[in-house]
Amino acid sequence: MARLSIPTLSLALAAMFSSVASAAIYVPGGTSVPGTSSDVFTWSAGAANSTFALWDNFVPPGPSAPGFSPNANSSLAIGPDASSLTFNTVNLITSGGNAYSFGNKTDASSTIRSGTTGGGFTRIVAQFETDGNELDYSSLLLTTGGGVLSPSLAIETDRGPGAMGPDQAVSFLAMWDLDSSQAEYQLDFNADGPDGNTHMSLLSYRVDSFTQASSFSPQAVPEPSTWAALGLVGGAAVWRRRSRRGTNRSQA
Repeated sequence: MARLSIPTLSLALAAMFSSVASAAIYVPGGTSVPGTSSDVFTWSAGAANSTFALWDNFVPPGPSAPGFSPNANSSLAIGPDASSLTFNTVNLITSGGNAYSFGNKTDASSTIRSGTTGGGFTRIVAQFETDGNELDYSSLLLTTGGGVLSPSLAIETDRGPGAMGPDQAVSFLAMWDLDSSQAEYQLDFNADGPDGNTHMSLLSYRVDSFTQASSFSPQAVPEPSTWAALGLVGGAAVWRRRSRRGTNRSQA
């Protein structure tokens, strides 16, 4: 039986018994996403042709086998019409409601159901809160009827102290603007870090979609004041912004 090293065991215990307050999950009709030139959410909560699903308390506690699909804690649709999240790797669901990977990289996929099909323009917004190792931001890929797409906008919305150390709690937003609509999409993502030594705790995941008749204009892009903080991650254009911990969180 494999044994955890002392540093690995310490990280595991920190993830199991500590929690970090959510700070930067944004919702339609709430606080504007900082560092962007126009609104990311151009619709109101509960609007027609919109969907959302939020996971911020994973259950039940204990090890989860590959294929584990936890129920969303809240969503606009229910049953077969609701978006879903599936972990393709073993995770530990902690007593604090986090999905923690100890050693293996978290690998997950999300089926995003838009509730619309056959025309229009669609915006999809995915948000993540993690502790420890960050996401591999280049792995954020959306599969559509037209191919596999990187985000048109991706931005770090918050960073602060986490259970696994200073600056380890990160909030991240990715957005896709599409010139069509379909009933569902697939979003894939995984953790960053070396195989066998990756410790990422997924604190929360939220995905929103909205379809409208006209294009989203102007597109949300980083403000000029954030250009100094722009960077490239894994070959994908990822706009990353550090902000003060304690950003007000809007509620759906």
